[in-house]
Amino acid sequence: MVFNCSSRGLLLGGVLSVVIGIFLKQNPLLVGIKVGRDDWPSDDIFRVYTDHPVLDAILTRHRDEIGDDMEGYRHHCLRVLSFAVAFLDGDNGGTTEGDGRVPSEREIAVAAVAVAYHDIALWTDGALDYLEPSSAAMKREQAELTEGGTIPKLDAAELETADQAILQHHKWTSWSAPEANDGGDSQQQQEQQVNANLVNAIRMADWADFSVGILRSGLPASYVEKALAMVPEAGFHMTLAGMGARLSPQSFVGQLAVMNIFKW
Repeated sequence: MVFNCSSRGLLLGGVLSVVIGIFLKQNPLLVGIKVGRDDWPSDDIFRVYTDHPVLDAILTRHRDEIGDDMEGYRHHCLRVLSFAVAFLDGDNGGTTEGDGRVPSEREIAVAAVAVAYHDIALWTDGALDYLEPSSAAMKREQAELTEGGTIPKLDAAELETADQAILQHHKWTSWSAPEANDGGDSQQQQEQQVNANLVNAIRMADWADFSVGILRSGLPASYVEKALAMVPEAGFHMTLAGMGARLSPQSFVGQLAVMNIFKW
């Protein structure tokens, strides 16, 4: 059978229409289509954190530095924490990399620490390449903590988990700790103690919120809709879009430093 240009165009148009249709069906929020409150998962299945004592205590420390961006960043953090717990919870049906059990309150607290700091150097350091300085801020402030406060003082394995969660949260692919090696250096030995499920839960959760549900790693669209309804976007994505010009107004090349945060 011989196809002329018109037939080929129609065929290509048909295939493209199907692909776009599938994409929009999987990402209804992009075009304002909502599943509706009646189809939201119950709080027993998916809890949206509208506050968290650990996360809020950390952000309050940096209220002056974050300034007018506080609501947007805090809401982003709360949605990321909500999605991360959903990924960790093996009973909720939305996880793709969880370990099949309900996360403990301590694990959620460790996640809250990591999430609170994960982008914070955008404001505290004015850094577009913000992963390392955000992690450094977390470790510096952890070193100053004493036991018994609202913000938990993390043990060595928890601290390394929070560190890797911050450093890897813009990694495209799953993160795994290095293979056990008796002859490895101290950094390798620390990484081997990391809760990789928690690191990847935060990584996937951040991608889900950063992409407004396009890259959600199996998380149902209704979860994203419920989270955005209960903890509004509050201009966070516009804030991110303007950070390059804000932090490097004289140099477009300087603005490209943000690309260093992405890892394969």
